[in-house]
Amino acid sequence: KHPLYAKAGVPEVWVVDLVRDRVHVFRKPQGEGYGEAQALEAGELSVLGLKVPVKEVLP
Repeated sequence: KHPLYAKAGVPEVWVVDLVRDRVHVFRKPQGEGYGEAQALEAGELSVLGLKVPVKEVLP
């Protein structure tokens, strides 16, 4: 689905990986992909000025 989101101009996508307790963050849509990708296990996610601890996103 990432290519569809990028083509539609969705600025940021979060994918929660429950098996590895990570959140994958994709930013900066470019064509059919994203220019920036991160896998976060700790710390904070930030979107539109809102900061969310990664541990709050994981069960």
